[in-house]
Amino acid sequence: MGPKSKEYENPSSYKNDEDNDDDGDFVLENVMSEEDIEIETPSRNRKRVSTTRRTPSKPIRSQPLTPSSSKGAGNEPKSQNSSTTRGSAKKQSSKGLEEKLINSYGTHVESLNKGRRLIEIWKYYETAPGQSSFEGQTSSDSKLQTLLNLDGQQLLSYSENPFYLFEVKNLSISFHFESPQQVEPCQPVNPFKENPQKSGFVVNTGIPLSSVSWLPTNKETQFLAVGGMLKFSETTESVFMRTSGRNQIQLWKLENKTNFKSEFILYHDWGSVLQLEWCPTISVEDSILGFLAVVCSDGKLRVLRVPRSPVKFHVFVEQADFTFGFNDSLISCCTWVSPEHGDIHQILVGCSNGYLALWDILSSQECPLFYIPYHDSYIHNVVQCLDDFPWLFLTTAFDCYTRIFDIRDPIIDNRPLSHKRDICYTITWNNMLQSIISCSESQSVVIESLRGTSTQLLDERNGSIISLSNSKFHPFVACAASDGIVTIVNPFRLLGFSHKQKANVHRIFQLEYSEKQDSYRMLDGFRPRLPKAKKLDMYIYPWQIQVNKVEWNGNKGYAGWLASGMACGILRVEDLSAVERR
Repeated sequence: MGPKSKEYENPSSYKNDEDNDDDGDFVLENVMSEEDIEIETPSRNRKRVSTTRRTPSKPIRSQPLTPSSSKGAGNEPKSQNSSTTRGSAKKQSSKGLEEKLINSYGTHVESLNKGRRLIEIWKYYETAPGQSSFEGQTSSDSKLQTLLNLDGQQLLSYSENPFYLFEVKNLSISFHFESPQQVEPCQPVNPFKENPQKSGFVVNTGIPLSSVSWLPTNKETQFLAVGGMLKFSETTESVFMRTSGRNQIQLWKLENKTNFKSEFILYHDWGSVLQLEWCPTISVEDSILGFLAVVCSDGKLRVLRVPRSPVKFHVFVEQADFTFGFNDSLISCCTWVSPEHGDIHQILVGCSNGYLALWDILSSQECPLFYIPYHDSYIHNVVQCLDDFPWLFLTTAFDCYTRIFDIRDPIIDNRPLSHKRDICYTITWNNMLQSIISCSESQSVVIESLRGTSTQLLDERNGSIISLSNSKFHPFVACAASDGIVTIVNPFRLLGFSHKQKANVHRIFQLEYSEKQDSYRMLDGFRPRLPKAKKLDMYIYPWQIQVNKVEWNGNKGYAGWLASGMACGILRVEDLSAVERR
């Protein structure tokens, strides 16, 4: 069992044992030259400096460093703050902090200053901060205007549900260590009755969830779209095969952070929902919530114009506004392209044959702007590096490569960023850190520098990492895996302290399943802990507890809300900033 975390009264007292009052000295006052930022290399001729032992054994007196003894230190870079006293031992620690800062933010003065400010703000937080930490943040208020004059969608409304998808049953769920209770489909349950300080809901959606997406909005009412697979099963069809069938997309509404209910259901015949992604703009039309991009197992991408208040609760979509696809390949993932200036009207997609395609909704509905080979196999993720590098995109595929390219010239400006020994199932961009968060060897969460110079470990699991999520309002990374555990971790705790410091991992909840009793148990209230070393044994967990998707809310005032979708159909939304840290 790992070491227990200490309890603190306020974030300012989150001092580390290795931290000291001079931690702010690690930042660079001026832009350093290339010689100053060279990493020290070990030298055989370097003299060993004696230090005081920290063990209860016989003490050894440390000798002060003299100018003569420092001559044998090799070609060590000199500093203005270098001292001939014993205090120079701290300089090695601060050197590591300087290197980590430069690896993440580069040598540009503005980027370095931005990184220093963010580190000083966030490095003491072990758990998600309170609501006051998000005050003063601004959200994007770009308007969705260019797509409102389109009328290609056909909807049919029904007073009752005429579509029988599969057998929907109640789930037996016990929260904490209470007795199990029967959770009916689409009936939210509050798991925090005993803890009024926390806020959240648990729902039995009745579908094996595979994707969730929060609607971008500047209003108090929040909307969450969820989609899932065709059937509850441990095995699914091959991702290289086209499959279709009756399925649904549910839309949930969160009002005043206290009421969570189902708004309406969109039915379709497109098969399993692989990905849902709202257009990252705000609709100016009251009758339209926004445009939702849907990637399904039939190999096509569709864009739905989601109404705000449909006539009936059950709505069948016969035809979408836009439908994109290829005859020789399947569309596997997508992302909206947010330009530096102007409206959003382009979608970048990855395909099962390793190709990338860029579609322009307004001008080139018949054919893409480009369709180029990029990977050797099925592309699993496409991510845009917003907001600092909107022209850069990241991709991962079944060929185990992580690649980066410039959309302004994707044929020339592209290169492999890393190659792993296993498939990288998820990847995300952390703009605060200006780094890539991805999984390595299936069971580790790592920070990869955009410059390809360093990799740092964030978390380790005994199950495969399935989903990662970042927020533009805070640095916390949400991690979901096949072991039924969702955690959050603050990567700035790695940058703000010495190289020996590890980021504390906060386990939000853990889902367990008993096949004998056909019952679930959801545990929460865990304390932050240091990541444990991964065991050699491989664990096979029940497929029912697999957390397929986690998503932070990207709207101002709701940045602390986290949505988690599980393979058994359980949807959990929780406000992690409800408990104020003082």
